[in-house]
Amino acid sequence: MTSRVLHCSAIATLLLLASCNELSNRYHSEPGRFAVTCPGGAGGAYPGLEPTPEGEVESSVVDCHTTQVSFSVTYADVPSRLLDHYSTDDLLEAVVSSARWDRLRFEVQDQATIVLGTYPGRSVKPVSKTDDGFVAVVHVYIVGARLYKLSAYTHEATATSRLVANFFQSFKIL
Repeated sequence: MTSRVLHCSAIATLLLLASCNELSNRYHSEPGRFAVTCPGGAGGAYPGLEPTPEGEVESSVVDCHTTQVSFSVTYADVPSRLLDHYSTDDLLEAVVSSARWDRLRFEVQDQATIVLGTYPGRSVKPVSKTDDGFVAVVHVYIVGARLYKLSAYTHEATATSRLVANFFQSFKIL
């Protein structure tokens, strides 16, 4: 009986440690108004440029890495002229097609409409044009006047892993 109690206590402790580890990797961005679980811990935010149908806009990028996957969350304020000129669907399509996949030696293999709560989005799967087996899984959302792009770059075998799925599922708008 005592052995069984100790065994159950050990399992409970391991589950608690795993839960605490996941919580310690939770990244909150006040300026970005989002939270996400960053496997490996967040590397901090840095400035970037996000392509749009009418040129690049300033963005902020948060990245994190494990030995298998490179993750990032990019956010940018969409200029009002784009919001006035494009429907949300057309803007998502334009943002995805404006991405520099060729420069990265990727081509889009698959694309689908997705949602984050009530916010419209697009899921894109670019694959490497070389034989290295690299793929990206990218989710793009329009939330009001803000664009969010979540990315995971990895090998094909890891693209459908729980690690990658948990990253996308953990993303929340604050």
